[in-house]
Amino acid sequence: PGVPDDEVRFRAAVSDLADRELVITISWAKQVPGFANLSLLDQMNLLQHSWLEILCLNLVFRSCPYNGMVCYAEDLRVPVEMVDAYNIPTELDSLTRKLCKKFTYLGVTREEYVLLKAIILCNIDVGLEPGETVRGLQDKLQDSLIDCIKVRHNGHPRRLGQLFLLLPPITHIKL
Repeated sequence: PGVPDDEVRFRAAVSDLADRELVITISWAKQVPGFANLSLLDQMNLLQHSWLEILCLNLVFRSCPYNGMVCYAEDLRVPVEMVDAYNIPTELDSLTRKLCKKFTYLGVTREEYVLLKAIILCNIDVGLEPGETVRGLQDKLQDSLIDCIKVRHNGHPRRLGQLFLLLPPITHIKL
């Protein structure tokens, strides 16, 4: 028996979207202040270890405010009822939807999302030791997120922790 047409179309669309989003992510990374100053090797290592988490974060943020649909693209919104038809792994879909709900509940702003994305980009893989330049960039990005929280949320003392607690589930989705 063949694969259902809906599933084939969905997988082809998601594959095409991921390809395009990866190209956009590389271009975006070059615009992150300080990223272009890193060595080409550091840039490649950071992108290689973060691209899938960045794509997951993009998917979650694009689906907010969450209204029951995971938004793979403007013209590709998936309600929970279609998960089986598209053969989306149930655990992956469930984790994605839970994270969409958390982002919506916290009201993650566009600025916070962009800074979290940059922090993910610069979060070196466990097996690699970041150089001084990468550590400096990490510090600047965290300082920027703290400044953003001061302005947007009156320096709410728990906001930084709430935002950082969103990152482990993104890694879990990637796995």
